[in-house]
Amino acid sequence: MINIIKKIYLAIVLKRPALVCFLMSIALCFFALQTKDFKLDASADSLLLEDDIDLRLFRETNERYRTKDFLFVTFTPKESIFTEPVLDKITQLRDEIKNVKLVDSVVSLVDIPLVRQFEGSLADVADNVRTIEGGNVDLYKAKEEVLTSPIYKELIISEDASTTALLVNLEDQPEFREIQRKRNQLLIKSKNNGLDADEIVELEKISYQYVKKKDEINSINHETILSIRKILSKYGQHGSLHLGGVPMIADDMI
Repeated sequence: MINIIKKIYLAIVLKRPALVCFLMSIALCFFALQTKDFKLDASADSLLLEDDIDLRLFRETNERYRTKDFLFVTFTPKESIFTEPVLDKITQLRDEIKNVKLVDSVVSLVDIPLVRQFEGSLADVADNVRTIEGGNVDLYKAKEEVLTSPIYKELIISEDASTTALLVNLEDQPEFREIQRKRNQLLIKSKNNGLDADEIVELEKISYQYVKKKDEINSINHETILSIRKILSKYGQHGSLHLGGVPMIADDMI
């Protein structure tokens, strides 16, 4: 049997290289033409199994304690962070990113509340919360508070105070969330109990809406990420900047 296969291979492949190359070229051209219809979904729905227990728990928690998608920017300036020129640059960077379409809000070092700037009772402190941006702040005390606070340390600033981060919250997409919720419910029911005829039709309809809406959001996120990267490129002379976050990773994979 092996000898027969060997003879066929020699007769068809090795003795007719021109024909083989021609047929391979046709096959390659055919598949190349189909690449325009290729789509890669890099969301949690495709990166994890639909019946993954951890994914299901994450979705349930996210439904209860709603959070927005976000990106983050890290900035390692050439000078010390707690100097007026660098703090001004952080403020400018934050303001530019905040003006990008579909960015809901930006949290940065200059606008976080500092509670140790004012001496007094807890009620007095609550009525006199200060920020670096608001002025009337002792930068030495501010640095000490940020570096020792369990809320801020190693989150908004690195342990050695060389790098700070900006949290970029993206606008919520309630319509997509509702479509995703209905789709997930039907998929879970389909796996556990099965669907009746009406529910099968509904799942097909919801799945179409899901793909369509997700493509729209992916396109919007792509433009948002490009805009933020364009802004970051203008600040490269002042230090090292990097953009991160799940939406960015998904966009790069697509």
